[in-house]
Amino acid sequence: MVHGEHHPHLHQLLALFTELKEELYAHFEKEEISVFPEILKYEKVKSEQS
Repeated sequence: MVHGEHHPHLHQLLALFTELKEELYAHFEKEEISVFPEILKYEKVKSEQS
């Protein structure tokens, strides 16, 4: 980190950002696998009933 030696709090900020990023990616992956396919199925059934 370029500015880390002058601003040590940036190391903690980077760690928190990395943790948040990993949690969000896991959440998005779960949505892609389970939630969005269910929405698509619902929309297909709904359009077939019209």
